[in-house]
Amino acid sequence: MFTVKIWGDRGSMPVPGPDTVVFGGNTACIEVRCGKRLIVIDAGSGIRGLGDWLVRNDLKNGPINADIFITHTHWDHIMGFPMFTPIYIPGTKLRIRGPVNFEDETLEQIIGTQLSYRYWPVRQDELAAKISYESLKET
Repeated sequence: MFTVKIWGDRGSMPVPGPDTVVFGGNTACIEVRCGKRLIVIDAGSGIRGLGDWLVRNDLKNGPINADIFITHTHWDHIMGFPMFTPIYIPGTKLRIRGPVNFEDETLEQIIGTQLSYRYWPVRQDELAAKISYESLKET
């Protein structure tokens, strides 16, 4: 079975409020299920809701195991990652893949900067999840 759920599709910034109740106000995050495989496209603010849903529904079937593809590293595509509950749960396995980035920074460095104490109270090396990173190049 193949399913797709959009947890967020807004650009630039989340837009909460009564005008976004029907279609949502979160930034980019798409869940793709192919059998038991979980693929997440982007980690915008919508990933918080996805993470909460995974903890309530998938965790009872075993550790969360997902591939996360980041289309690009603008804030609206990564801002929700620190609030993705599974990164704080031991046993979670994430493979984060994204583009080779500008300014000589790797995807891991960009996420690590976002998780530096300057911006967030939990550092990347303090996360409970096992996370690997892979930079994807055009071919």
